[in-house]
Amino acid sequence: LAETPGDAAAGKELARASCMICHRMLGEGTAIGPDLSGAGAMGTEALLRNILTPNIQLESGYYRHDIKLRDGTVLSGFLSRENETSLTLRQIGADERFIQKSDIETHDISRTSLMPEGLIDSFTDAQISNLFSYLKTLR
Repeated sequence: LAETPGDAAAGKELARASCMICHRMLGEGTAIGPDLSGAGAMGTEALLRNILTPNIQLESGYYRHDIKLRDGTVLSGFLSRENETSLTLRQIGADERFIQKSDIETHDISRTSLMPEGLIDSFTDAQISNLFSYLKTLR
């Protein structure tokens, strides 16, 4: 299906609705996960592998940080900045969150992605073809 020609314009709309929540593409979207502006250069097999099993080749900059604050607040996201006294967490659907290390009760780092496995399992065959037709234009 990823190799079946599809409608790239329809694929772009699907990417806007489902991928750009966390990824930037050609200046659009949110910078939670990697920028996909050059995704087409990866090739179909690599694209498919990264979408279906995002934990296989996860870069350390995208490890999930689960933080529980002393006030009971639980946060999850990617570490965007850190120094001796504070850190900044990028959360899905939220702005970056500045956190004083003295406010942290627990901080666990997981080598798993915030991107769920099998994200396109609910897509129709046509949607998969359309999405890949669009992603392959990004070079």
